[in-house]
Amino acid sequence: MKRPIPSLNRWLDELEFSKKTRMLVVIISLGMISIGGLMLVSIFSIKYDYETLYGQRTIPQVHLENMKDIYSVNIDETLREISERSVDPEDAAEVLESALEIAGRQWSAYRKSIGGRPEGASHYAHALLATLFYKSGEKSDRNYYRKELPRKIQERHEQIAKQTRHLIETLRRSEQPDSDLLHSLSSNLQSANIYLTGLIAEHLKEAIKEKRMNDRLFERSIVMLTILIVLVFILSILITILLVNHFKKLNESLESKVALKTRELIELNRSLERRIEREVQNSRKKDWVMFQQAKMASLGEMLQNIAHQWRQPLGTMTMIIQGIEAKYLAGKLDERLLEEKVSDAMKIARNMSETLEDFRTFFHPHKRYDRFDLRTAILKALDLTRYQLDREGIEVMFEMRHSLTIYGYENELVHVLLNLINNARDALKERGVTEGKIAIYVKPSFRRVSISVIDNAGGVPEEILPKIFEPYFTTKYKGAGTGIGLYMSKQLIEKHMEGRIYVKNIRHKLGVKGGKMQRCAMFVIELPRTPKHPKEFNHETI
Repeated sequence: MKRPIPSLNRWLDELEFSKKTRMLVVIISLGMISIGGLMLVSIFSIKYDYETLYGQRTIPQVHLENMKDIYSVNIDETLREISERSVDPEDAAEVLESALEIAGRQWSAYRKSIGGRPEGASHYAHALLATLFYKSGEKSDRNYYRKELPRKIQERHEQIAKQTRHLIETLRRSEQPDSDLLHSLSSNLQSANIYLTGLIAEHLKEAIKEKRMNDRLFERSIVMLTILIVLVFILSILITILLVNHFKKLNESLESKVALKTRELIELNRSLERRIEREVQNSRKKDWVMFQQAKMASLGEMLQNIAHQWRQPLGTMTMIIQGIEAKYLAGKLDERLLEEKVSDAMKIARNMSETLEDFRTFFHPHKRYDRFDLRTAILKALDLTRYQLDREGIEVMFEMRHSLTIYGYENELVHVLLNLINNARDALKERGVTEGKIAIYVKPSFRRVSISVIDNAGGVPEEILPKIFEPYFTTKYKGAGTGIGLYMSKQLIEKHMEGRIYVKNIRHKLGVKGGKMQRCAMFVIELPRTPKHPKEFNHETI
């Protein structure tokens, strides 16, 4: 069996979107062109009707009516008056001559007015409409009034003109016109008027006939124009509905795709949130490990300082004990000497206890955000590193003109200063600087205080300046540094104390008057003098 031919709607629905769009554009374009063309042709056809009605029907009839009136009134009435001898012959001659001239002009104007139909766009537009919309079985016999009646009127006009001129000559000679001449002229006038009436009637019939044809053309043009508009409208609506349905389907498809992608994005975001949470936890663990490593490194250095600071007091206490024993064996130990030696030993023990307490409180896990004396904090950092600096022959200069207190964590600032001093010491040692110097300058301003730590180790290479505060970045020999000291210092100053730390290379004399400028590295700590956010902070992970 043959497959059934799909309906127009189904065929249009199966078309591609681009083809539907092009079809809609073509239909609308062709429809508008057709409507516009038909309207233009109709307008030119109306113009042709006006030109035909006015130029070939009205004007010729006016000429014929004028000519008929001249024959009836001017000439025929004058002939009657001549017959009755109630008019002056000279006046009658003048009237007849003038009427003959006017009738001749009217006849010439008539012949010119029917010389041809209007040509041009209006003629072709009318012919096109007549070909498309009008078919008539009637045959218009135009030869009769085109040839026979005008020919007969022309003959009568020539006879009337000849007889009237003869009559005028007779009147001007003051002779009585022949009655036969008057009778013949009157008969010719009546015949001419009959022919003129017939020609006028023929023109009227032709005008009526053309009017009927034009009415039919107009009616059929309106019908065709209406049909064309309705057809274009229906096809446009149909294609538009199909396009709207296509857009709906496309929108539904896009919505489903967007919903699917949205669900995928939601799942991806959830997955990313879980991954970020894991990474944050890992990062916190890494930070904790780094802080512990830095703390242990600092602890090792602190133990060295404790050992050094306790070595001399322990030797002194040993000598006191040995002196007491020697005096006792020699029998020279008395109460006064014993009290003196015990007092000296107690002073040494208290000094050792204070030293131990300083180190213990430095590593205490619970710290308060509070006011503290900046000079005391800096001197504490210098005291904790003095042994190693003295052993390596590094000169330390500290300049602070006015005492001041700031808000923050004292032990954390001491820890940062220790990192900076130890880094400067390591740089001086690695580069073999014989006269190493470390200078600490404190410059307060209205809102902030600046602590500068300067060394004459030659500065920081320019290529590593942007990376110097990154974690695990170090310029020391393998195993000599962890690369987390400066990173931890930056975290403590900027996150915990709301300050700022940075480094730059400068040229400085380092307190030597008249000395030459040296290339130095300067680490600057800027801290607020008053807290932005007063708080308590418990560093359980540091």
